[in-house]
Amino acid sequence: MSTETISAEEFASHRPRVFGLAYRMLGSAQEAEDTVQDAYLRWHGARRMDIERPAAWLAKTVTHLCLNRLTSARARREEYVGTWLPEPVITSGGALGPLESAELPLMPVLAGVGDQPIEVSEVAGQLAELAVADPAGRVPDMGGPEIHTFTDLARTYLRATGKRRALLPVRLPGKTFRAARSGGHLSPERAVGRGTFEEFLTRKSGNRR
Repeated sequence: MSTETISAEEFASHRPRVFGLAYRMLGSAQEAEDTVQDAYLRWHGARRMDIERPAAWLAKTVTHLCLNRLTSARARREEYVGTWLPEPVITSGGALGPLESAELPLMPVLAGVGDQPIEVSEVAGQLAELAVADPAGRVPDMGGPEIHTFTDLARTYLRATGKRRALLPVRLPGKTFRAARSGGHLSPERAVGRGTFEEFLTRKSGNRR
């Protein structure tokens, strides 16, 4: 059996998983299929000795290919007025339906970006008070009690859920991402929230039992 045949058969064993990853990121079965084909070309051209973990290598490659597609498609989607919904795909039963959940080996996270999680109920309470109070103009922003990077939040989530994923830091182009990296969306001076992200996960995990 030739090396090319072995390579093709090994790629085929990972194909459903990487297709699922591409489909979830792109929301289009056709674009996901094209991305998988692009990934195969890179797989075929790579040296086997450079790929220690094929599943992780393919997931990382497909993620970067999807991000490139999303960046180039942004202008096209901005011209469309309406709701973008994922295309249905053929399920194992042969009917059109949403793609089944797949366990992916990588979790993309925004690189160098912090977040200040706050309980939805606390925000709702603040909005309710403002709704019945006298007009106050622009009110101060509010945030949770702690600021963490998305990488730290992802690790906390994985630890709380018992899942194992390799984290893939992702940098996005544009002013919005640069502003997020500089903390423009955070309000450390208004850390009025009380519940932490870890407490939220603990409570959510307990409700599922």
